[in-house]
Parts: sequence; structure tokens; C-alpha cells
Amino acid sequence: MTTLDSWLGLAVKHLSKESAETVRREIQEHFEAAREAALVSGHDPLQADQMALQALGDPGAANRQYRKVLLTSSEAKVLRESNAESRMICSNRWVKWAILSTPGSLLLLSTIFLAVHQVDLARGVLVFGALTAIFFMPPFLPIYTSTRGRVYRAIKWIVMVGSIMLLQGADGRIGLWLASCCLFPMFYTEWKRMVIRRKLPIAHWPRQLYL
Repeated sequence: MTTLDSWLGLAVKHLSKESAETVRREIQEHFEAAREAALVSGHDPLQADQMALQALGDPGAANRQYRKVLLTSSEAKVLRESNAESRMICSNRWVKWAILSTPGSLLLLSTIFLAVHQVDLARGVLVFGALTAIFFMPPFLPIYTSTRGRVYRAIKWIVMVGSIMLLQGADGRIGLWLASCCLFPMFYTEWKRMVIRRKLPIAHWPRQLYL
């Protein structure tokens, strides 16, 4: 492995495949330009290589800067998984209609339970219906601008917190802490999506980044 390869290996650590390829291409161009300038100045090839490498700076510091503006491997994985889930839901007609009909059916069922004075059961079914609607129906709604996306995400978190409080009643605060632990994977995914939104221009956002 050459010295430049070692530098690049550290600089692209934890970056996604596409990000790493972009960095390698740009750094190679900078290295070649700096090396050529050193050769023109009269330095021998070995000295020119060392001078060009030094001009690149510290690979660890470069990696930290790249990870702030380019997609990392974990962020790319979240994006792939989100897009795969969306395609699976939207491409199957039966799944689509089942998802679209579920919230209304659960609302009707909750009303029936309430009519027969099964308040706790009605509350639980209502919460499940609200969560089903807020998580599975958005791919079929016209949410394709950053403003609509922010509105949807605000509503989603309000519904989530409100559902927990509604189920727990007076002990809602205790239940909120428990739910936070159980829903950690979802919080992690939401945080990753937030970071991805900051890195990608809106024109390059896939559908799932609006949600």
C-alpha cells in the first residue's frame, strides 16, 4: 500500500461508498497537482510525493470534516432501508389498501367499544389506529416539500407523545420514559434522517426524507 493509499484509508473511514469514491477522486487530483508543482520547482520525485502528501494535511482531521458534510456508511444504510420499506408498501396494491383502510376501521371499532362502555379498550384501539395512520399513511399523502415535511414530523411526534399520555393516564410521565427506551431504534433513525437532510440538497432528497 502506498503512502497516499494509507492517507486515503484514514480519510474515508466510516464514509459511505459513494462519499468515499468522491473523496478519493478529489484527493487524488489535489495530490497530483501538488506533486506536479513540486516537480516543476526542481524537487526529485520522492520529495515531491512527500511535499504533496504534507499539503493534504492530517487525514484524521480531514475525515472528521468529511463526516460532517458527506454521508457516512451508517447514514447510507438508514437511507437504503427507509427507501426499501417505502417501495415494499407502495408497490403492493393489497398492502396499500390494507394500510389505508386500517385507521378508519380501528376508529370505527373504537367507537363501538366506547358505545358499549369499554372505555379502556376503546382508548387502546383509538391509539393504535392513530399510530397506524401517522406511520403508514404518509407515503400515500402529498408530502413532497420541506415545509409539509416539517408539519408532518411535528404532528407525528405530537401524536406519539399524546398517545402514550392517553394510554398511561395519570402515570403518563412514567410511561413516557419507558416508551422512550422501547422506541430507541425509531429515535435513532429519526436522528439519522435529520443529519442526512442537512447534508443533502433538497433537490436530491428521496421521498422518505420528507417524512
